[in-house]
Amino acid sequence: TRLIGIGFPSTLTKIESEAFSGCSGLKYINIPSSVTEIKERAFFYCTNILVINIDEGLKKIGLNVFAYCTSLETIIIPKSVEEIESSFIGCENLIIHCRSNVIPSTWSRDWSSNHSYILGYTGD
Repeated sequence: TRLIGIGFPSTLTKIESEAFSGCSGLKYINIPSSVTEIKERAFFYCTNILVINIDEGLKKIGLNVFAYCTSLETIIIPKSVEEIESSFIGCENLIIHCRSNVIPSTWSRDWSSNHSYILGYTGD
C-alpha cells in the first residue's frame, strides 16, 4: 500500500479490528491519548512499521494487534494500559519497554509473546 504514516484525530476512541491489517507500506503510527482500545489484529502483518508512538490513555491492546510487524524493534507501553493480550507474535527483533514498574495482573499471561521487555522504562 502507499500509506506510510498514520496520525489519528483526537476524537478517536477505538481502532477497530483489522483496520490496517496488511498495510505493508505503513512505517509510522501515532496513537493519541483519546484512543482507549486497539482491537484485534488492527496492525497485523504491517511488516514495515518502524515507529509506534502511544500516548498515555490507552487501556486495552487486543489479541495480535502488532503480530508479524517484523520491522518493529521497539515499542513503549504506557502506564495507562490495563489489559493486553498476546500482541507481538512474529516481531522477531522487538524489545518492549513498559512505563509500569510491574506487570499488571490483568495482562494476559503471554502478553509479551516471549519477547524481551523492560519494566519501569523512563526514556523517550
